[in-house]
Amino acid sequence: MNTPASPEWKVESISLENLILDPQNPRLPPSVQEGDESDYIEYLMKSADVLELMGSIGSRGYFEGEPILVTKEGAKDGSYIVVEGNCRLTASKLLNEPDLAIKRKKTVTEIAEQATCKVSTLPCVVYETRDEILDYLGYRHVKGAHPWDALQKARYLEQLKRRLEKDFQGWELHKQLAKEIGSTPGYVAKLLSSLNLYHHIRAHDFFDTDLSEDDISFSLLSTSLSYTSICQYLGLENSSDVEAPNLKLENLGKLTSWLFEENKEGVTRLGESRNLKSLAAVVEHEQALEKFMKGESLEEAANWTSLPRETFHISVQETKNGLRRALEVIHRVTETSEDDIMELKEIQALLRGLHAQVKDKLPTDKDEFGELL
Repeated sequence: MNTPASPEWKVESISLENLILDPQNPRLPPSVQEGDESDYIEYLMKSADVLELMGSIGSRGYFEGEPILVTKEGAKDGSYIVVEGNCRLTASKLLNEPDLAIKRKKTVTEIAEQATCKVSTLPCVVYETRDEILDYLGYRHVKGAHPWDALQKARYLEQLKRRLEKDFQGWELHKQLAKEIGSTPGYVAKLLSSLNLYHHIRAHDFFDTDLSEDDISFSLLSTSLSYTSICQYLGLENSSDVEAPNLKLENLGKLTSWLFEENKEGVTRLGESRNLKSLAAVVEHEQALEKFMKGESLEEAANWTSLPRETFHISVQETKNGLRRALEVIHRVTETSEDDIMELKEIQALLRGLHAQVKDKLPTDKDEFGELL
């Protein structure tokens, strides 16, 4: 793949005044994409290393070996949209105009005043269309040294999808997208499915909760689609159901609340992400789901599912394996202690109690195992 440093790429200097921040930047949430330049700058200052970039450019000047990638497409005459390099452009603008910052204006002003280098132009590589730059974005931010998070990757894939869907459809489209970013079709489809849900959550004003974009963990939303029962609860065929024609909006609203809405103690109904398995079991079980929706905790509701039985069997197997390992190595042990005896007596007592409860749950005609120990 060619890079901006390739000799056939022509680099030209363009005035800061003619460089426009990219409203389609995958870093941005929709509210910022729809806002003005001040919203954009404020968001980048919170989520990126803009202040550090200001200090670097202000003390050493702009490194010419990293030109900004721009396009005329969608820009007014004489202007260019910066598709790659928006943080560097923001830092350069703030060095010249500290008042562009809404918050942390004092810090921005101090950095600008201490700067020994200020730039009025930036080195740029100009493309006719945005699509010509998308491949490089994937190379740099998906497979390269400056990776995007899951939401940013999904937004990038959404843009790439628009370019490729004229030639590919369905699973072939997902395969092609996966090839572009060096991933799997299933992962690509799950990201796009999750992004579609994210768009619905925002379009429905977070389902009358107090949530905002900052409260939605896209990674958690995406991980939840790894569970078949959660997909089915939402009306999805599976995690690759990108278009989701049978999406159950009411259930998406409930899931949104369970995953992200916090109580006064700052805890969601889900709790930790590792509890997704329990939530998946609950939404699959009518009685458990009813208990959960009436206010029982996730742990309490999960007791109405098959999870307790699974946990019991797994725990018994793990205990058996542990005791077998102990028996296999005991002949090598040269010293034991009273603590060892106490531990074994406690295990013995636990086994008696557990055996009695298991025996009580057997059908009457199966009570043939006698006493344990």
